[in-house]
Amino acid sequence: MRLRFLGAHQSEAGPFRPMALLVDDALALDAGGLTGALSLPQQTGLSALLLTHRHYDHIRDIPLLGLNILERGSPLPIYGLADTVEHLRRFLLDGTLYLDFSRRPSPEAPLFRLVPVEPLVPFPLLGYQVRAIPVPHSVPSVGWEVTAPHGKTLFYTGDCGPGVSTAWEHTHPDLLVIEATLPDRLHQRAATAGHLTPTTMAQAAEALRRRRGGPLQVVVAHLNPALREEVAQEVHARLSALGVEGCIAQEGLTVEI
Repeated sequence: MRLRFLGAHQSEAGPFRPMALLVDDALALDAGGLTGALSLPQQTGLSALLLTHRHYDHIRDIPLLGLNILERGSPLPIYGLADTVEHLRRFLLDGTLYLDFSRRPSPEAPLFRLVPVEPLVPFPLLGYQVRAIPVPHSVPSVGWEVTAPHGKTLFYTGDCGPGVSTAWEHTHPDLLVIEATLPDRLHQRAATAGHLTPTTMAQAAEALRRRRGGPLQVVVAHLNPALREEVAQEVHARLSALGVEGCIAQEGLTVEI
């Protein structure tokens, strides 16, 4: 299983894009920085999109993706919580701000097939087993567990705050993609917004490692671009102190699982 980071940050500035991940060139996770990182043929080749929640930095590129792949002749399924799907229909794909690709080219055969999912219920998708696992955030949110046919598993938390360790009751991935948005000095702001700092991220990673009882690979993402250097220094220090194998995500990073 090959994971590529198309976008690895909380926002966009210069080389930094909002969150978007790609598994084996076919399965996308979130769509914040999706279209700017993929050619038109690569966008057309997408087979499914998994959304963690409804915040703009995770869904931004969905309308432009629709325009780019409109002529491909087959629907793109988009999976998310019922809350996420409802907000996509009401606000992003309502035909007011832009074209409604959940009803185009026709209501009977739309380009986007919006699929609400039940948390913790696994389902087969493109040869993987995928599962939405609830995580704490300021709006209803899930992380996505993706298990390859050979048994290796990744878990992408999406946005999450303190208490994310409750997810470890349900998943013990080989690769953890977890956020650390703000530096430790802004821990109160982070907690209020449902985000992690390097310290709370490291605590969650250590809790998962203890549950696994073995090595854990960690990639830390969703850093705020304006505070990136400060957050990155703290992330490196916290992971090093724990002895956890990890790195900070950047656009273009590829991880083999």
